[in-house]
Amino acid sequence: MRASAIEFRLRMAINASIIILGFWAPWIEAWGIGKRISLIEWLALQLSRLGVASFSFSTVSLIILAVLFAASGVAFRISGTAWLGPTTVNSIDMIAGNIMASGPY
Repeated sequence: MRASAIEFRLRMAINASIIILGFWAPWIEAWGIGKRISLIEWLALQLSRLGVASFSFSTVSLIILAVLFAASGVAFRISGTAWLGPTTVNSIDMIAGNIMASGPY
């Protein structure tokens, strides 16, 4: 499936809309469905309820784990960008077919 020219130009606005509406979900508390809680806080709470570790230790451990995941994502992004080169990464043309045919992706 190929993106249209307008989808390609507005891809950052589309991604921002998905993040704001899907993940932030401001209507949850307004409609009385529930209370918003961050994933790290929820996981730390579950670990402490199960007796695996205390809440403070679970929170610190999960933050360290999240930083490691983010750092590995950055490393993969940098290596992929370096492999593809600036002509592919900074190109204004839609050349997604070239990216999917070869490379780290």
